[in-house]
Parts: sequence; structure tokens; C-alpha cells
Amino acid sequence: MLSGMAAGVPVLVSDIAEHLELIGDKNFTFANTDVNDLAQKIIRILKNPDLAKESSIANKKCAQEIYSWEKIGEQTDRLYNDLLSEPIKKVQTKIA
Repeated sequence: MLSGMAAGVPVLVSDIAEHLELIGDKNFTFANTDVNDLAQKIIRILKNPDLAKESSIANKKCAQEIYSWEKIGEQTDRLYNDLLSEPIKKVQTKIA
């Protein structure tokens, strides 16, 4: 899905939570396991090239701004630094 977004093409995904988190555009989701809904959405994309183009541009922008390796690296670095800057709490265990 992210590869398609980065390539700047319309991305059509099932409506499972993991997909919805990445692709907020409800125009390009179909009901999971519903082949008729999938077919209708494919036809809708093919009949609406302007909508497909608009989504393609938004997908590419999202992939570049949020999911680029540079951004992921920055987020990971920030997370590690935050974790390392927190005081280490001593864990005490009870022995019965």
C-alpha cells in the first residue's frame, strides 16, 4: 500500500483498521471480503479520472511527508532519545 502511495497511484484497500489508519480517504476503501463492493469501487475509480488523479497526488504527498524513510528515522531517533532521557526506575520484586 505504501509503495503504491509513494508511486503516486490511486490505492484501493479493504476497510480493515490497519488500512484505514494509513489511507484516510474513504473513497478508496471497500468492505473487507465483499467482492461486489471492490468491483464497484474499481469501476468508480476508472470512471472518475479526476478523482483518481487527486487521490494519487494526495497519496504521494502523504507518503513523502509522513512515511518516508527520513521521517521514520527521525521518529525512531526521537523515540530512542526520549526513552534514554527518562530516569530508569528500579523494579523491585517481592519474594513470597
